[in-house]
Amino acid sequence: MTRPREIAESLIATLKAQHAPDTITLVEESGFPHLDMSAYHQVRRDLESHAYRYLGDIEIAPTATLSGQYVGPPMIRCMLSGDGGIGAIYYQLREIAARGAATHHLYDFLSELENTFVLTSNASAAGTFNSPPSFDIAFLPQDTSLDTVRSAHESRLATARARTGAEPTSMVSLDDVLAMEARVKRAKYTYREASGWITLDELIALTRGNRPIAEGIFREVQLILQQS
Repeated sequence: MTRPREIAESLIATLKAQHAPDTITLVEESGFPHLDMSAYHQVRRDLESHAYRYLGDIEIAPTATLSGQYVGPPMIRCMLSGDGGIGAIYYQLREIAARGAATHHLYDFLSELENTFVLTSNASAAGTFNSPPSFDIAFLPQDTSLDTVRSAHESRLATARARTGAEPTSMVSLDDVLAMEARVKRAKYTYREASGWITLDELIALTRGNRPIAEGIFREVQLILQQS
């Protein structure tokens, strides 16, 4: 049985790795035979029908936090809305056979208005964790369709523009989208570090409401941070 100390150490290490700056590599479809490329092609066609344009495909390292859960690394397809105000990414995660071999199709839409990031995603597992105050995030159920996530984001962005009077940061290239993603990552890292990486409420959610276990792990997290 894994002890609370070991779980706490693993959680801190994983969260630090997830929120550290990314190493990004441009990739080709041929390097990802474990993924369903027909789905990537369909996503591109669907978004292009709404005036989005294809920017490129990337891989982000480190992906070690996914090891043991999924088959191979994910390929991330990056696209941009016609007006340059929305970055869109699509990727697949294929579970290993021991976990059911399911394929998860994940869509993220992201915009930046001055000091606010507007994000709409069906990567619902990420909703377990709190976000910085500057984030306006909606996590939809994981089985939500691409079209629903896209239209939800466009609607939410229109609401944010009306509320703030600000216009989205204009992007024209893959580098612009990745630069915005890097700003998101820095904001998340700063927030996580300032909050002690993980809160008790988040641990209670991760342990599915098992407060005694969550409190035991949280105590170890606090001890580790005090000793570092």
